[in-house]
Amino acid sequence: MNAMQTMKSRLKFTLSCATLLFVPLAQAASTSYVADIGNSRWEVEGSVFECSLAQEIPQYGKAFFYHQAGEALTFSLQAMDSEMRAGKALLTSTPPAWRQGLYERDIGYVDVARSKTPVSLDVTNTRLILAELFKGMMPTVTRQAWYSDEDSIRVAVSPVNFKSAYVEYQNCVAELLPVNFDQIERSTVFWRVGQTELDARNK
Repeated sequence: MNAMQTMKSRLKFTLSCATLLFVPLAQAASTSYVADIGNSRWEVEGSVFECSLAQEIPQYGKAFFYHQAGEALTFSLQAMDSEMRAGKALLTSTPPAWRQGLYERDIGYVDVARSKTPVSLDVTNTRLILAELFKGMMPTVTRQAWYSDEDSIRVAVSPVNFKSAYVEYQNCVAELLPVNFDQIERSTVFWRVGQTELDARNK
């Protein structure tokens, strides 16, 4: 073997070793939960006291919109087993698989708690979730797993069948009482002498 061949052999060996040094010892893994197009269903339940709009997320739990009489609309994720680490989770707008050419977009960060209700959003972020669903996008929460620094948990809400269910939900909201019991349980109602019916204000 001449000097040139020896130099080439040493160079190949050096490059091979350098390549091995940059191979990660462990690839980060992501566990995703989402209702696919075949089992994406929204259920509406309600009364004059409260209305809810919920989607079952297979193997995870439920995405849940809730509106109590006299209060603002809220959104939460309810988990069978909370796998997310407490802290800040990334909220993104993710295109479904059938919407080619669109890209995932960051919306912001939301708080995550180590509980069976890991994510509970205020009315502002709840409205953002609604807006993305109306666009046909999947609001997605991504957070590191509590059991591993290398793993992350992604929970997406499917827009399939959402709009028709939302119409039913709005019909429920239209029938809500203006206040709930907690808001008026200590209210005082004054009666005039001889009065037998409540006036409009007290009603």
